Amino acid sequence: LKYGITSNTTLDLTTRTDFAQIESDHEIISLTRYNISYPEKRDFFLEGAETFDFTQGNMRHFYSRRIGLTPDRRLMPILGGAKLTQKNRSYRLGILTMQTEEAYGYPSTNYTVARVKKDVLEQSYIGFLLTSLLDTENHDNQVYAMDFGYKTNRFIGDKNLEIQGYLAGSVTDSDT
Repeated sequence: LKYGITSNTTLDLTTRTDFAQIESDHEIISLTRYNISYPEKRDFFLEGAETFDFTQGNMRHFYSRRIGLTPDRRLMPILGGAKLTQKNRSYRLGILTMQTEEAYGYPSTNYTVARVKKDVLEQSYIGFLLTSLLDTENHDNQVYAMDFGYKTNRFIGDKNLEIQGYLAGSVTDSDT
């Protein structure tokens, strides 16, 4: 269900989501210690994805492909979810929450992400990100992050200058 709250604010709701119509991934074998990042193909996550974008260098703090998939890439049933996105003048706001069902020995898990990004000066921004993962076995993880980008085409006259940075922290807790 997609509902336009205002011309700049959209609420998306989903339940028992079936992504069977999505083209399957081509298998890639990695001989490195790094995980392979497959591109997102599911419309629910693609629409408004730029709102949740928090990528600095090779670091990606929110990767939607983990929602609804086990680590060995089997489909986890999604009980439901909601996504609110808003673009208004100089800021973007995004909140997404999804709940998966227990399957294949993996517990039911809630995934939540919230992102605020504000344009400042002429071409710059400052932003904040919160991600949270909480499952029914009391495993939880939160990531808190702040990023900024300063960009100008008037550095020392007519030169371009771009500076980006971020600060992030993670808190993980478990009863087991």
